[in-house]
Amino acid sequence: MARRIALVDAQAGTGHRRAYAQTLINALRARGDDPVILGSPAWCASFAGELPCIEVAAVQAAAGYRARGRAFQAFLRAVFEAARAHQVDVVHLLYLDGYLQALLAVGIPTEFSTCATLHWYPFLGDTAGWRDPRRWLKAVLTRYWARRLVRGGVQLVVHSPAAQAGLAVDALVLDYPNFDTPPHVDAAAREAARCQLGLRSDDRLFLCFGGTRTDKGADRAIRALAGTPEHCHLLIAGAAQHLSATALSQLAQELGLAARVHLDLRFIPDQEVGSIFSAADVVLLPYREDFAGQSGPFVIGATMGLPVMFSDLPVMAETAERFRFGRRVSPASSLEALTQAMSGPLPPVASGEDRAALLDATDPVMFGHRMAAAYGTSEDGRRAHG
Repeated sequence: MARRIALVDAQAGTGHRRAYAQTLINALRARGDDPVILGSPAWCASFAGELPCIEVAAVQAAAGYRARGRAFQAFLRAVFEAARAHQVDVVHLLYLDGYLQALLAVGIPTEFSTCATLHWYPFLGDTAGWRDPRRWLKAVLTRYWARRLVRGGVQLVVHSPAAQAGLAVDALVLDYPNFDTPPHVDAAAREAARCQLGLRSDDRLFLCFGGTRTDKGADRAIRALAGTPEHCHLLIAGAAQHLSATALSQLAQELGLAARVHLDLRFIPDQEVGSIFSAADVVLLPYREDFAGQSGPFVIGATMGLPVMFSDLPVMAETAERFRFGRRVSPASSLEALTQAMSGPLPPVASGEDRAALLDATDPVMFGHRMAAAYGTSEDGRRAHG
């Protein structure tokens, strides 16, 4: 009997959010199940005409911690009401981050299974060295809330074995897949993209991809570039977020790097992602210490066989150790340490059996099938249908 699986989000289906859902949709359809989109108007609009959509009111903008909590609770209540009305078998909250506490407050439904993916793991790392008490509190609360949800019957999905170990719960561990690109560099696309940037064949291009949130450290990359040899260039690509194009351009000019810093600050369509990565010599991820999850650009670069240089943060470090690739730089280290790493030999790439294992672990088709097969199978999962 076909299961009706509702894929839930409160945001628009752009970038990885849409790819994440589309991968699950493809796998569910292949199994003969009935996937539906459930969530905010923006989320439903992303899939309009492609499959059934159940729309509920968007999360209302609110100022203050408690007000935001109430807004998330209202959204979840509407989601669960709609799931009951449309006889859904499994509700999958694709991005649990941000409303763990709200889900506890609303209560876990008993009429259908509830699955939820947690992408952010602030409880990982050396908490003893943290200086900010708010960071420590967030780590403690995330672990506490996640454990309570699992005990209450939520089927939890994480993208890190260390996250499961840190939570000490029975969670489904799936590696974060490469949704966007084939697992190899496109030589023709590389040549065209580098020509467009005005690069010589011996120039070394570092790529910071995926937007300019402060925690992703695009400004750190520019500052570190200042101490590298003249043949080193930096491309920052993705949507402008906390750091604007103006701010980054001004920083590059102040440091005398206007000719070596290239900005492509826009939402990058899926079909262009492979070309941009193919142009790079090194994928650079100079993330700050508060970055607490897996990185899509990190996975893309590694699976394409590109050298990856990244901040030594728990989830990325765990992946690099498993498949033996990349070079780590402490996020707390000085810019001089990052500059030195950028000026040195290229980081190693996964090869042989390690590369084969990496490609299997991050294959989007396998990810979709593993997730689809697991829906509603946890010992604590609650089902009323079937």
